Amino acid sequence: MANLFGNRSVRTETLHTRLLRRYVTAQFNLFLVALCTAINIFLSSLLLLDTYFLFSAFVPYDIATTAAVFCGKLSPEFYEELGMQGMTFLPEGFFFGSIILALAIAGLYAIFAILSKKKVGWMVAALVIYSIDTMMLFFSYGVDISLILDYAFHIWVIVSLSMGIAAAGRIKKLPEEDPESVSSVESSEQETEEEERLMAVARTSPAFRAVDWNQKGKIRVQAEAIGHKIYFRRVKRINELIVDDQVYADIELLIEPAHSVEAMIDGHVVQAGYDGAITCYIKIDGKIVAKKRQLI
Repeated sequence: MANLFGNRSVRTETLHTRLLRRYVTAQFNLFLVALCTAINIFLSSLLLLDTYFLFSAFVPYDIATTAAVFCGKLSPEFYEELGMQGMTFLPEGFFFGSIILALAIAGLYAIFAILSKKKVGWMVAALVIYSIDTMMLFFSYGVDISLILDYAFHIWVIVSLSMGIAAAGRIKKLPEEDPESVSSVESSEQETEEEERLMAVARTSPAFRAVDWNQKGKIRVQAEAIGHKIYFRRVKRINELIVDDQVYADIELLIEPAHSVEAMIDGHVVQAGYDGAITCYIKIDGKIVAKKRQLI
């Protein structure tokens, strides 16, 4: 889903940032699948409510609801309508065991999302499992028009995960393939030092606006490098990359997964971000010049 984090367009956004945003969106979708599935299990099997959240995985929900039926958790009218009155129900232990199994499967999606911050292979595993879940949905109900939204959301999650995996692969190849990721331009041996300096200054991103230091915010990390004072600051839901007293890039995030913003300053790629674990950082040409640990 577009803009799941409430992100607005970053005018200095490079290919690396766009690909990273795509990967983070896939991670968020995994969390959403886990959350909605757990809620559906709780509502349908424990509270016995006829309420259903989309974006849920089918298999764990089906395990929980089937257990509720065969363990006698539904109303007598339900069993009479299906001609199942007088049936021998399965023991209570089977019901709670099924609920635990269903919640464990739902939790796998959240675990895969967390582990995928370090290794994309976990997102591949999530894609495989969710694809199987989607096939089970089709095999169980076929093409049922009443489930069209379920089918659509399942397909969307598969597409999102596939795009995230592809984005991770492209990010690894950026230094070889993407000129936007190159932090400097080769200068000929004949260029004088003054010419190089002028060229570097010319390779500077335009500033968005002057920073408003009177606006209440929190500086996550700061550094002095390449002759400038650099700050990574959060104001309300917006994270800003500030160089001296100018905002050169920003990103709006309702929640904060791993992310970064960057700009070209005097021919150098200045990047600030959060690693998704506990560290905020500032990089110059890909090298960390400042970092600070903090809970976000």
